[in-house]
Amino acid sequence: MALTLRPTPEEEKLIEDIKLITDEKSSSKAILKGCAALKVTLRELEETKSQLFEQRQRANKSERILSNMQRSIKDMMNYDN
Repeated sequence: MALTLRPTPEEEKLIEDIKLITDEKSSSKAILKGCAALKVTLRELEETKSQLFEQRQRANKSERILSNMQRSIKDMMNYDN
């Protein structure tokens, strides 16, 4: 499959950046490597988002437990008076 691109100056800069990142001299190879890396990065990002969501849920649960404990201790201290 042949692919012909007519990139804008901004896109040319992007391709040059991808060539540096992928350590490729060929624009075509750099673009393909960049696409493959993007696929992996997006998967990792989704996994990280999922882990962050789970950690936030755990933190919220811990905060509720701590708040309940503090309230109970305060009630116990007031009960003795």
